[in-house]
Amino acid sequence: MQSAASSGRVALRREETRMADKHEVVVAFDVLLRGAAGETIPTVETIDQFRPPQKAVEFCVRWLSRHGATCHRADFSLACEMPLDEFERLFDLKLQRGESAKSRAAAAAAPSISVPTELEPYVEQITITPQPEMLG
Repeated sequence: MQSAASSGRVALRREETRMADKHEVVVAFDVLLRGAAGETIPTVETIDQFRPPQKAVEFCVRWLSRHGATCHRADFSLACEMPLDEFERLFDLKLQRGESAKSRAAAAAAPSISVPTELEPYVEQITITPQPEMLG
């Protein structure tokens, strides 16, 4: 699953763990789920027909959780995060700490993430979530 762009630099963040003096690098990522296919274009009235099936959502949440991710459901995606070392093992990537993505071009330069075989029927793509910029 190693991609040519896997040596890309991405913004990572540190989170405090239970030990006050230890910080863990966490990768935030989004999982875009496959929606139900329809013959019409989605509208406000028909959007529910295009949502991913609940069984697919539950399968993805359980699978990712078993592999160390914390997931939060959204309408058409999952917002997830997990420790860097577990993320690299799961997606067969090696990430390097980089600057915050300040533009779409910088975010687009992030490494390509291959969808694990078990999730392919349910997942359209996985992307690393750019770290928010702090005001100040």
